[in-house]
Amino acid sequence: MNISTLFTTLFLILLSVNGYTQYYRGLNSYLVGIEGGISASNFRTELSSPNAYGRVFVQSPGRILELGVGYFKFKDFSLGLQSYETDLYNLDLKFGFGTQGGSGSFQLYPAGISLAYVEKINSPILNVTKTKYEVGKKYDWIVSYAATMNYDFHVNKFISVGLTLGLNLANGFVLESKDSTTRTNLFYLGTRLVFGGNGFFRDSDGDGIPNSDEEDIYRTDPERADTDGDRVSDYDEIFKYKTDPLKADSDGDGVSDGDELYKYKTNPLYTDTDGDDISDGDEIFQYKTDPLNKDTDGDGISDYNEIFKYQSDPLKVDTDGDGLTDYEEVYNYKTNPALADTDEDGITDRDEIDKFKTDPFKADTDGDGIGDRDEIVIYLSDALKSDSDGDGITDYDEIFVFKTKVLVFDSDVDQISDGDEVFKYRTNPLSIDSDNDGLGDYQELFYYYTNPLLVDSDSSGVDDKSEIERGTDPIDNEDDVIELNKVIVLEGIEFEFKKSSITPESDRRLQKTLKLLRAFPDYKFSLEGHTDDVGGRQFNQKLSLDRAKAVKTWLVNHGINAKRLTVKGFGFDKPLASNSTEEGRQRNRRVEFIRTN
Repeated sequence: MNISTLFTTLFLILLSVNGYTQYYRGLNSYLVGIEGGISASNFRTELSSPNAYGRVFVQSPGRILELGVGYFKFKDFSLGLQSYETDLYNLDLKFGFGTQGGSGSFQLYPAGISLAYVEKINSPILNVTKTKYEVGKKYDWIVSYAATMNYDFHVNKFISVGLTLGLNLANGFVLESKDSTTRTNLFYLGTRLVFGGNGFFRDSDGDGIPNSDEEDIYRTDPERADTDGDRVSDYDEIFKYKTDPLKADSDGDGVSDGDELYKYKTNPLYTDTDGDDISDGDEIFQYKTDPLNKDTDGDGISDYNEIFKYQSDPLKVDTDGDGLTDYEEVYNYKTNPALADTDEDGITDRDEIDKFKTDPFKADTDGDGIGDRDEIVIYLSDALKSDSDGDGITDYDEIFVFKTKVLVFDSDVDQISDGDEVFKYRTNPLSIDSDNDGLGDYQELFYYYTNPLLVDSDSSGVDDKSEIERGTDPIDNEDDVIELNKVIVLEGIEFEFKKSSITPESDRRLQKTLKLLRAFPDYKFSLEGHTDDVGGRQFNQKLSLDRAKAVKTWLVNHGINAKRLTVKGFGFDKPLASNSTEEGRQRNRRVEFIRTN
């Protein structure tokens, strides 16, 4: 059997096996092919003349392995003489990888082993052999490293044509001359014809998807790599991102798939990438928030709650600029994060909380009727106390009703608090002398016991100050105008039992009588003593006279002219009440004071 018959038979067998495999397994199964071209070897630093070679091969699915059988003809001439000529039969197995496209495929087999069967032939100038001649042996085997690089162009689904470039290192022979021994390497370049399911398909738009699949399966446009115009190829949409190649916006959030993938880095399959309940489209185009961050401004409140619940700005940590973060306002102080002044009292929430300690929810923290701002800025009163000066009058009443000083306990400095003047004594808290009688309110109330609201407390026709200055009692009208022969009972003058000795308790009433006498120096008076009916007439007559004399003596001793006073004693002859009761008897024991001129 000659060499051509051998190669033809082997190729037909491989082709039949591959066809059978394609039929049952479809594309990307085993491939068979034949290749041929030129080869050359090197002798020392020179290449030999080109020689022909031929080879048949089979490739595994995925192009991982390639098994081939080849024939190489070596024929070289030197100086017009035939240096050597021999046949080489080569069996190679190579490992590598490749890429598969619709129009072609590339394979690189960087690791392989070659087994060559070479004929020993003598040459006029060289010995051709693996080792030195062995007597009686014409052929020998040589093992070497092999590598190949191929590129195939797909003609249709089952036929490809291509180019191949290969080498076998130290594969040729040992060339021995008189001077040296040199091992040869084999290089070859050829064309190839490959049969088998090669993955060929027509991809008009170059998007990596066969036209038939675009039309029949995905319903995309085979003439447009990006059917929906979203800047993502149909292939990437289908196989990489799982988006809809027929919709520019797969998730319907208002942002195209291309923008979601390449510009905003959001998920084109979810309307709300960050899960804050706001669609990516609304975050990007309406609210300008970050669709990848639930809390764009990082204030601890989600964008959704800021926009729809609290009406704060999701782009600002402190929406209202009051110095409190939105989080602090919402969760700590419960104030309005969208209003710098929640209670609208003119003071920011932060100042109310940190500076003035007022209630940011109440325009009038102390409930006195004056806004916090007015108290702090205008009236300088205490916004935390309804009565800043503690005088018993609210700040509002002091400012707007009584016009008193809100921070002064006693506005008129008369030693009486504004509250007591207003509510207890009804005096004027702005005037030391409410009735303008020349006596201060404090003197009238606590020293003279006069009415600070009346110029003439006893309505006698003489003002209080004049009575005090002349020595009469301003709250007793009896000592103001004394009528002729009018009887005035000197109540309060007491004596020891059955004696005429005046007790110390009588001093106040005697002082009052003394003032009266001094107030009217031209008047003369009769002092008349009286008793109850206990005891005999003579005893009581004498006792009543002695008691009248005792009063006169006291007055004379205090500067009254004795000539102005006369004394009489009437015993129990002129009772004022019945002596049958203790109360009546007490009224009857008395000294009367009567004007006589």
